[in-house]
Amino acid sequence: MKPLAQLELTGPKWRVNYWILSEQIFEDGFFHADPHPGNLFVTPLKGQTEDGKLAWQLTFVDFGMVGMYPKTCGPACARR
Repeated sequence: MKPLAQLELTGPKWRVNYWILSEQIFEDGFFHADPHPGNLFVTPLKGQTEDGKLAWQLTFVDFGMVGMYPKTCGPACARR
């Protein structure tokens, strides 16, 4: 396993993961604690995005392991 500093944390998949985790924690107050490829599905949607690509959504399954954040943690965690 590479140290975090050596990982390439750029590109579309990292942006999607960052956005999804941030939304789960700061808006929903919970997070999926086991997001490996077997627990994530790319679900096609009807239509296309504004740039003409196929529309899709990321679908999480197997919520046997989740974490929860109290509403008061959102702002405090965001400042760190």
